[in-house]
Amino acid sequence: MQVVYELETKNGRIFRVAVDNKNQIDRLFKKVNENKGKYEEFIRIEVITNGIHNIKDFEKLADSLQ
Repeated sequence: MQVVYELETKNGRIFRVAVDNKNQIDRLFKKVNENKGKYEEFIRIEVITNGIHNIKDFEKLADSLQ
């Protein structure tokens, strides 16, 4: 299951990052922590979309609906 994070910097730049697993989430937060104290530090990190599916997973879910 994919999760989309939205990150905002002090200067108002907004990034959206899709992650698929725990390893990718760890990499995302590692990069955010490395960015602390820089000019364009991230000030907001939040999940904006949870439960995005690729078409193959969606087809399986749709077939299982009763």
